[in-house]
Amino acid sequence: MRLTDGSMSVRMSYSAMRRLGALMRRMLLQDASVQLGVPVDTLTTAPGRVIHEASGRSLSREQLAPQVTGLPVPEPAIVKFRDRRSGKPTRRLDVYENSTRKVIYGANSRVEGMLQAAVQYAPRLGMTLGAIRNEDQVRKMRSVHSVHRLPGAVAVVAEGWRDAKGGAEAVQIDWMDPGSDANARYMPADVFATALGAQLPNADGDIHAKSLAA
Repeated sequence: MRLTDGSMSVRMSYSAMRRLGALMRRMLLQDASVQLGVPVDTLTTAPGRVIHEASGRSLSREQLAPQVTGLPVPEPAIVKFRDRRSGKPTRRLDVYENSTRKVIYGANSRVEGMLQAAVQYAPRLGMTLGAIRNEDQVRKMRSVHSVHRLPGAVAVVAEGWRDAKGGAEAVQIDWMDPGSDANARYMPADVFATALGAQLPNADGDIHAKSLAA
């Protein structure tokens, strides 16, 4: 195959993505129904918003997202999919530019005095940054400019990408669990345990706990 892209994940997992999108849409509708005080079935969606046409009121996804994260995921059986034939075909806008090498990627852009950064993220969501055991040594690596502490991550800035990436990979970090913070969004170490995996349906509605546990 001759390709100009580097990932087929969305196309190859269309059914799963479609189901996840439909479940998230349902959760947005559920939260909007509570905030607006109207039945879920009277709501519809538009790009970036949930709308109650009868009253002319609407809520943005930014207004709904904080509450939606705490809602239980609906049963897949209650989600109704849109008929594929009603979809709108979308023309890909990047084929010609990619094929004729006219695309300038961000990674290839250069300006005077520009530095490059690479990031090492926490192994799991919610972990916090503890000590950096070898920060002094990383700062002395070739062309490294600085080391930065970020929420749940450490960034290494250098004159070139490879040096920044090498520095980020070399950083030795003591990651910490959030402890007793009840408000922390945290992914436990056993998040893919069989017991949890058994609750997650795949794109066909079947259980695939074995693959998750593996």
